[in-house]
Parts: sequence; C-alpha cells; structure tokens
Amino acid sequence: MNTTRLRTAVLALGALAIGCDPANRPAPAGPTVGGLMADAEASDAPAWSDWSAPVNLGAVVNSTSNDQHPSIS
Repeated sequence: MNTTRLRTAVLALGALAIGCDPANRPAPAGPTVGGLMADAEASDAPAWSDWSAPVNLGAVVNSTSNDQHPSIS
C-alpha cells in the first residue's frame, strides 16, 4: 500500500470516528422525543383513500403471456 492510499485510509477512518462519536450528538429532549416522532409519522399519512379494485387496461398492458422478463426481439 503506497503512502497516499494509507493517508487517505487513515483520514477517512478518523473522519468516520469523529462523525460517529456519540459524544458529538445532541442529547434527546426527554421522554417526549418518541411521542413527537410518532405524531410526525401519523401526520404524514397519505391524504387519499385505500387502494381501489384492479382494472384491466386492455391488451396493450395486460397480455396473456408471461411478462416477468420482457425483452426486445
């Protein structure tokens, strides 16, 4: 391994260690943090209704053959 790659590897590992150090992260606000996340996820629910029944779009889309691995012939 040449010195340039070694330096790059050492710098990358050092940056990773600094970036992933738990001491560098802000402390959670308290027991309500999980509740806030649950509220945010609930408010991000889709605004539309459930799935509708499937519709046959005709021979252009719904063929009678196996279309799992399409290819151009």
